Amino acid sequence: MSQTLFEKLSKVLVPIAGKLNNSRYLQVLRDAFMLAFPLTIFGSIAVV
Repeated sequence: MSQTLFEKLSKVLVPIAGKLNNSRYLQVLRDAFMLAFPLTIFGSIAVV
């Protein structure tokens, strides 16, 4: 049975993504960017 390229990549990348997702430091960075994003959008609209 032939696997598609997507299935092969998924087998390799999903465990790596899971480990990165559980990293406390990367979670803090993610949350900080999610907090700053609306402020950036509002600021760019205000400048225009």
